[in-house]
Amino acid sequence: MLVVQKLLQSVNQWVTKTTHGKISNLISKQEISPETKMMLLNALYFKAIWSERFNKSDTKEMPFDVDPLKQITVKKKTL
Repeated sequence: MLVVQKLLQSVNQWVTKTTHGKISNLISKQEISPETKMMLLNALYFKAIWSERFNKSDTKEMPFDVDPLKQITVKKKTL
């Protein structure tokens, strides 16, 4: 299990560093095992300026589906 923990820490540190702290904990211990031989990972974040700015008053807290079993509340732009 120590190998799994070291791999988990190493991968997540790389992701955090590569994405300048925007993404962390990309993988969890449930996603790897001592039998894991190879992983293919992709971490991407996008930073840009909107072509049309929007008012903060158009932003509302709404549900967001992280996956089919998990939902969180995030701020979203409404129309």
